[in-house]
Amino acid sequence: GRQLAYGQHEDAAYLALDLAPAYDSRTLTAYTREFVFVWGHALVVVDRVTLPRPRTVPTWVLNIPARPSVDGAALSEAARVAGKTNEAGVWRCDGATWLRWTDRDGALWFSAPLPTPHVCRIGGGPAHKLLIADGRHAERTYVGGDAESFEHLVIPAERHGSANAWYRLGQPTLLGPEFGRTPHWGRIELEPTELGGVYTWVTVLIADRADAQDMPSATLEKNADAWVLELRAGDDRATLRVPATAAGSGTLEVQGTRPFSWTLPTKVLADEPLPTGTPRAGG
Repeated sequence: GRQLAYGQHEDAAYLALDLAPAYDSRTLTAYTREFVFVWGHALVVVDRVTLPRPRTVPTWVLNIPARPSVDGAALSEAARVAGKTNEAGVWRCDGATWLRWTDRDGALWFSAPLPTPHVCRIGGGPAHKLLIADGRHAERTYVGGDAESFEHLVIPAERHGSANAWYRLGQPTLLGPEFGRTPHWGRIELEPTELGGVYTWVTVLIADRADAQDMPSATLEKNADAWVLELRAGDDRATLRVPATAAGSGTLEVQGTRPFSWTLPTKVLADEPLPTGTPRAGG
C-alpha cells in the first residue's frame, strides 16, 4: 500500500492509505483505509472497497484476544449457529451495538455503525492453553485448538466448506521469542447484506479499563455528500465528518475540556520536529 494523507494534531492523528496494491487486481479494484485517532484512546477506521464482481460478498475481519460480550451480555446459546457447546462456536449478532472484551487490566469496546444493515458473526473458542511437552521449547504454551474448536478459521464462517486450521506442536525448533505471548480467542466478521460492488465500513474501537462499565455511544448519520459520526465516551465528545464517496478531507470536532476543530489533511504532512537542546549537568 501507499500513504495518501497523514497528519497530526496536538490531540488527534489521521492516516489514509491506498491498500489496493497489496491485493490481486482480480480480487478488488480499489481499497482505501483511513485511521482517525482521538482522545488518546479511541480509533475510527473507515474502509472503502470496490470489487470487480458486484455479487461477491466481502468480509471485514478483526482478530480478538478474548471472548467478547454483546451489549453487556454473554454470548448466548440462542445466537450460536455452529459448535457443540457454548464454550466454542460461531454466534450471529447482527443487531449488536457494542462488543467488548478484556485483557488483563484493559478492555476494548467495538462498534460498526456502517454498513447498515450488516451481518455480524463472532467465531472463536475455547482458546485453551496447550503445552509443548518436549524439545528446546518445552513448557511454552500456545493456542492450537482441535477439530471442535473455532480459534483459527480459514474462510468466513457459515460458508460452505468453512475449515478450522487447528494444529498441535510436537518438538518445534524455530519458534521466535514472541510466539504464544499474544492471546488469541477468535475473530469478528462483518458483511454487508446489500450487494452492489462498492462498500464502506466504519468501525470504532475505544480502549477502557477492565473494571469500567459505562457503555460509549457511536451514531452515524448519512447525508447526501458526507457521513457524520457522533462519538461519546464518558466526558469525551467528538464529531467526525468524512466524504461519503472517497477517502480524503473531512473534519474532526472535539468537545470537552480540550475542545478543538481540525480539518483532516489531504496530503502527507511532515511531523513537527522533535525538541532539541543540550541537557543540563545533573538534570
